[in-house]
Amino acid sequence: MSLWKVKVDSTYVRVTNVKIVDQLNRLKSFSFQVERNATNEGLFTYGKEVEIIYNNDTKLRGKLQTPKYSRAFIDCTGFEKAVFLSKKYFYKDQGQDDVYIVEYSNVPADDIIDDVVAGEGIAATEVPEDEISVRFEYSDKLSCIKTVAVALNKDWWFSYSGTLIFLYIKDKGSSKGTVTSTSTVKRTVDYDSIENKIHAKAVDQYGNVFVSVAEDATSQSQYGVSESFYEVKDVLSQSTLDSIANAILLSKKDPVERISTEIPLSEWDSKNLESGDMVTLDTPEATGTWKIQKLTASLTTVKLELGNPQVRVQELLSDYLKSFEIRKKTRKTTVSYATYGFRKGTTFPSKPYLGETFHRTDLDTTFRWNGEEWIPIDRVSEKANLIENGDFEQWSSTEKPRVFEIVRSENVVVSQSEDCITGGKSIKFEVS
Repeated sequence: MSLWKVKVDSTYVRVTNVKIVDQLNRLKSFSFQVERNATNEGLFTYGKEVEIIYNNDTKLRGKLQTPKYSRAFIDCTGFEKAVFLSKKYFYKDQGQDDVYIVEYSNVPADDIIDDVVAGEGIAATEVPEDEISVRFEYSDKLSCIKTVAVALNKDWWFSYSGTLIFLYIKDKGSSKGTVTSTSTVKRTVDYDSIENKIHAKAVDQYGNVFVSVAEDATSQSQYGVSESFYEVKDVLSQSTLDSIANAILLSKKDPVERISTEIPLSEWDSKNLESGDMVTLDTPEATGTWKIQKLTASLTTVKLELGNPQVRVQELLSDYLKSFEIRKKTRKTTVSYATYGFRKGTTFPSKPYLGETFHRTDLDTTFRWNGEEWIPIDRVSEKANLIENGDFEQWSSTEKPRVFEIVRSENVVVSQSEDCITGGKSIKFEVS
C-alpha cells in the first residue's frame, strides 16, 4: 500500500501519481491525482490548503491551483503556502497615494524585509543585518525577497508550523552523508559557457551612455580570457549597470558541474533531505560531495539533481537578470587552452570526469583522464580523427594509425595541409 496521502479539511485522502519538486531558491511545487467522486470534488477546490504526507510525516503544506477533471480522476497542482506573496505588490503608503517605486539606500536587509512582509503573518526569523541598496519598481513581494537575497548572495526559503510561516535568508542546507544511488549517475562539466570578462553598455532616456567592465583574474588565469558584450535597456544609473555586469560575471566565470541520480524514497524520508543539503556519492561515475540543487520526489523514487557552487550562483541570479532587458551582442575569446575546453594548472583536478583533458603548465604537457590515471597526449595527433561507421577513431603519437582508403566523389573535396609549427600533416574533408 502507498505511504502517500493528503490531508484537506481534516480529511485524509489516498493519492496517486504524486510529485513534489523542491528546487533551491524556488517555491516548492506539487501535483497528484485523487479519485473523482462527489466528496473529492467538494474537497479539492481552488485555493484550498493541503498537507502532503509520506510515511506519516508532512512533506509540504501548499495551496491548490485550479483542479482539472477527467472521467476517473481529479488532477491537482499547486505551490507551497507562501505563493500568495507573488500576487501582492509591495508599496509605501503615502497618505492618499500609494507609491509603487520604493528605494532603499544603505539600509539593513532585515529592516527592508520587515517592510516587505509587514501584515502578511510571516516571521522573518533569520535575515542578515548587512546594509544594502535596492530598488523595487512595481514588484510583487516574493520578487522583493528574491532581490534582497541576491544582494546578500544568500539563499531564501520558507518553513511552516501550523498556521505560522517563517522566512529565512541565509546559506541553506547541511551535510547529510552518503546516499545510495539506484540509477546510473550522469555527470557533465560545462566549460564552453565560461565568460570571465564582461562588457556592458546602456543608454538612459536622456541619451546618457553608461559603460561597465567586470572581470575575474582568477578565472582568466585558469581557463583563459573569454569576453562577452551585452546591451542593457532601461538602466538609470552607473551603479545599476555595474551591478548587472558583476552579476553576469558571477554567474558565468566558472564551469558548471551537474550530476543527476535517483535514490530510494525511504532514504529521502529518513535523512529528511531538502534542496541545499550536501550529499556524498560513491559510484564508478562520480565520487565526491555535492549540493542538492533540485529534488523531485515521486510515487516510488526520488531524483536528485546535484551541482557545484556555480550552479547555485546561476540559479540565484537568473531571476534578477531576467528583470532587465539584456541582449548579448558579439563575443570574442582570447586563444588559450580554454578554447578547447582545457583546464590548466600545476596540479591535477581532484575529481576528474571520464575523458577530461588537463594541461600541466609546469610540465608543458596535456593529459587526459581515462578513468584510472592521467595519460599524456599529443595535442596535434590528438586532433587526427577519422570517421568510421559514424564513430570517431583516435590515435596517439605512439600508436600507428589505421589506413583508410579515401574514395573521391563530386560532392567531397579532399585537401591536405601542413602545420606551420610542427610540420605535421592533416587532411580536411569538405562536403558540399
